[in-house]
Amino acid sequence: MGAMRSFVIFRRAADRLDVQDFGGFQNRNASVIQLTQAAFAVYRRMMPEGDWAFGVYTGDDVARVAEVIRGLAFPVFAFARSKRVPGVLSFPCFSFHAWVEAGIRNYQDCIHTILMASTTPPSETRCFWIGNTGTHKLREVIYTNSLNHQDVADFRPMQWQAGVEEDGRLVASHYVSLADHCAYPMLLDIRGAGYSGRRKFLLHSGRPVLVVDGEFTEYWAERLVPWVHYVPVPDDGRSLFEVIRHLAGHPELARAIGRQGQRYALEQVQFTGALKRIVELIDYAAAARTGRS
Repeated sequence: MGAMRSFVIFRRAADRLDVQDFGGFQNRNASVIQLTQAAFAVYRRMMPEGDWAFGVYTGDDVARVAEVIRGLAFPVFAFARSKRVPGVLSFPCFSFHAWVEAGIRNYQDCIHTILMASTTPPSETRCFWIGNTGTHKLREVIYTNSLNHQDVADFRPMQWQAGVEEDGRLVASHYVSLADHCAYPMLLDIRGAGYSGRRKFLLHSGRPVLVVDGEFTEYWAERLVPWVHYVPVPDDGRSLFEVIRHLAGHPELARAIGRQGQRYALEQVQFTGALKRIVELIDYAAAARTGRS
């Protein structure tokens, strides 16, 4: 494994949960550790007997898991499944605990503010996206193309800058809270350096979420149905503006997808569900140790 970063190893020895933290980006490892410790504390009686171990890769690009799983005697999980690394199961994203650098100090509190904002009808008419265009070439392409479709698209590039706000959020060239996304009738989600940790929040908005990403899947998204819970857009993004115009011309369809996406999120994308998922993965790790998986 060498000097691999963005990695945490959990081991149960006797009745104790031991943690080996290899460091990672921002506060991700700390959030994963707190999520796992919470699952261990809440569901301790459900934990499998004996000693077990597993690793969690906390980076964006799940394909890099291949660099660390060779030779390890325990399973390694990542925040999303990737077609390039079959067999790696999805562990709850760090943001189920917090994403302080992006202004999310507590997952459940953030979801509450989004749900409250979702009850107010949109005041805008265009599809909205804001993000760092430097994390994936598709973001830059879509933003550039949006300049020719500003009647239906309000897409804004942003950059994280030096400094930290009083609430711990990083300073940004532009910032729109997740709750303020609800001012728009449609929202766009584009993959970045890897999977998008933002999608779970957007689905709670009650607005139809247009998704440009055919590679990565978080565990909670396994049963999402396109054109029921979200709106799929081909990975090249070429038909994006046609899709936006189609939804604008069919507001009942757009509202129905938004409602059903929100309902799915309320049932499948909650903090308690993330803890239960961790228990399931611990069962998997224990079974792998005994040769039962």
